[in-house]
Amino acid sequence: MTSASLAPLSPSAAKEIPTRLQAVLFWLMALIAVFVTGVGVAATAAVLAVRAGLPVERALALVSDPHSSPLVTSSTWIAASIAVNELAVAITLTLWIIRYRPHIGHVFPIGHPTFRTICAGLLIVFGFGPLAELAGEVAFRFLGRELNAERLVVAVSQNATSGGLIGVLFAAAVLPALVEELMFRGLVTRAFEKRSHAEMVLVPSVLFGLFHLEPTQIAGTIVLGIAFGLTRLYSGSLVPSIIGHATYNAMVILSVRFLGRIGDHGLHFGRVAGGLGVAALGTLLMVSSPAKLIPALRHRS
Repeated sequence: MTSASLAPLSPSAAKEIPTRLQAVLFWLMALIAVFVTGVGVAATAAVLAVRAGLPVERALALVSDPHSSPLVTSSTWIAASIAVNELAVAITLTLWIIRYRPHIGHVFPIGHPTFRTICAGLLIVFGFGPLAELAGEVAFRFLGRELNAERLVVAVSQNATSGGLIGVLFAAAVLPALVEELMFRGLVTRAFEKRSHAEMVLVPSVLFGLFHLEPTQIAGTIVLGIAFGLTRLYSGSLVPSIIGHATYNAMVILSVRFLGRIGDHGLHFGRVAGGLGVAALGTLLMVSSPAKLIPALRHRS
């Protein structure tokens, strides 16, 4: 490695990082990292089963069984799998930052969001919730699978001990919110915000949905990605989208555990209309805030 390659980038060069190509390549790298760690978690579960006395064949059959595998029934294993996957993405993100040395403030804007802005962001995110559920239900009807995200949410929520619930919330709500918002509303959004606001919101949202892989989850996650993207757009900060993401995930887990709220597989268009009204109110509150930021203009300056 030459000394020139270690020299700091000029401010103008740093502002152009990441490019669209870099963002897509990073997305692929992170996806591969998640796949590899997923295989690693499954292999670890199989090894532990063998050590517990099961024959190798039975251990492998147990781990791969969509009905009895601890990877889909144990809250501990599900939470650990999520945490390991998020850490793999975080490590990939860290390595990317070290390699390309972007302008951190441009790629990961924090800003100074007000309490009003954060509350408005929550209204946007939860307002899009019913539409996300509707999109997920439509996908389930066309692409229904025996093993889907709903089953995992129920297992991780209801099978956790009282003490273990804190770990579940950290692994399935806090970590994904931090890591995925830094990745999608940070790095990926920065690459696609330079042309239009529509591209800035939609492209990262589609990549966000596809990143979750499970077919019945992709549609709903794309919708939620749009909500997070709008929050990022109108606030100019990652903080409201991180808080909205973490709060939404936590509320889903807690509602399943304490209220028994499990999808009834209905198409609730009235809820969708009401939710979009709430989201519109949140957007109005955010754009009318005197402290609002317009990120596209700020970053281009």
